[in-house]
Amino acid sequence: MKKIIIFVFFIFLAMPCSAEKRFDIYKDASLDASKILFEYITKENTNEFLKIAKINQEACLAFFYDLNADGENEIIGTVFSSAYSGTAGYSLIILQKNKDNYKEISYLINYYPQNGITILNSCSLGYQDISIWGNKQYDSPLM
Repeated sequence: MKKIIIFVFFIFLAMPCSAEKRFDIYKDASLDASKILFEYITKENTNEFLKIAKINQEACLAFFYDLNADGENEIIGTVFSSAYSGTAGYSLIILQKNKDNYKEISYLINYYPQNGITILNSCSLGYQDISIWGNKQYDSPLM
């Protein structure tokens, strides 16, 4: 019986998390996910900073995706502001629901939104891996 349980557990870990899926932040953004990202950014920064960096709700684009198969969607998004970008590209922010609010679980830099976001069918640390493109392709486990 122990061997069967271990075998089933091994198969579960070896299986891919889900099918690979590509997202375009411009086309696939959800108003609800974008609003949650904006609310998170406003809680993390002062009003003066938001004004100087020209961050408003329209500057935040995000979509929902369940990266860890727990039944609760994470928020994957970008803030189109000089405060969240530079010569190497933009930042990709990933938020996870934590009771009644969201917490940042990943902040990836060197991302070019026009190149898309690919949710890979491989997993690291219990989350699906993400492939983004900057000056070159980055296959990034969440950290």
